[in-house]
Amino acid sequence: MGGKQVSQPFIKEIWEYFERRLKTISDRNVTIKVLEPTHAVFHVPYHPGYAGDPRSGALYGGFITALLDTAFGMAILARLGEPMGIATVDLRVDYLTPSRKDTDLIVRTECYKLGKTLAFARGTAFHDGPHIEIAAGTASFMLDSRESSQLPKLEQ
Repeated sequence: MGGKQVSQPFIKEIWEYFERRLKTISDRNVTIKVLEPTHAVFHVPYHPGYAGDPRSGALYGGFITALLDTAFGMAILARLGEPMGIATVDLRVDYLTPSRKDTDLIVRTECYKLGKTLAFARGTAFHDGPHIEIAAGTASFMLDSRESSQLPKLEQ
């Protein structure tokens, strides 16, 4: 498992799969900046509709959690380098500081451990470079190759 180059068609197909299944990223202008076997990076332009506090403009914590969870899954699929069913088993997010109004959000995740039945990921959500962390999280995912027919096939 892993080590294969992640092709642009695979990225597009996986992203479309996630968009169809997850309303949290549909219509949010979320873009994948990087998807490699080592990590994933998402970019989210600020929108007041994502704010949990309209006065300060700080983003809703559930939105940040959903983005991290999605990016964890994408990083794991990129590390696997092949289609496979995955499901979040455990997810932890620590909120470190409120996000800033009118400032885009970057989410960077990596799959740091890949086993036969479980994968582990970690990552952060931040503004203006990784030195201004908004949230940090970890997750474990179950791997289930029996569901691979639902996912796009990786080009050889």
